[in-house]
Amino acid sequence: MRIAVDIDGPVARFNDTFISFCNEQFNLNNKPEDITHYDYISSPNIQITATQLKQAFELFTEEEGWYWPYPEKDVQQFLQKISYTSEVTYITGRPRYTSAQTIAWLSNWDLAFGDILFVHSSEKAKVAKALGCVYSVEDHPETCKDYANNNIKCFVWNMPFNQNVNGNNLVRVKNWDMVYNYLHDDMDEILRGT
Repeated sequence: MRIAVDIDGPVARFNDTFISFCNEQFNLNNKPEDITHYDYISSPNIQITATQLKQAFELFTEEEGWYWPYPEKDVQQFLQKISYTSEVTYITGRPRYTSAQTIAWLSNWDLAFGDILFVHSSEKAKVAKALGCVYSVEDHPETCKDYANNNIKCFVWNMPFNQNVNGNNLVRVKNWDMVYNYLHDDMDEILRGT
């Protein structure tokens, strides 16, 4: 069984890190929970301009900020548990030029459990389907829907900006234990033939 896993959000606490970085750069007071739209700028409570956001992203990359995020709680234990029965493929929307930092970050946190593909968000579901992925873990609202529409069950990583994502093949999760329990229950059903 193959699982497509997004990095930023479900694995790396990118929004926490990047918002903190933006706050420091521009003397702001934004919080991760203020990000109610994936593109930041459309979030009514986020106090940052498009120009500042672009500058912050460039500086974040220049200062190798892709090394900075902490991993999401319990992700390492989850990946270890499922590595016996499943293959993980990281499918990330991170820019390709972050590949060295991304690979090093995964290794540093003992999270290097599978292949890593750098793919635009709009192409993730298509790539996952071609790879034979049965499940995905994702936080981007449109990408979650794309996975579901391609008959790949998507565990929607709960974020303020994806609260309107629901429907068939979409399961909202708040932690890695929930993902593991759903996978375990699905496997039990498959083995029982129900």
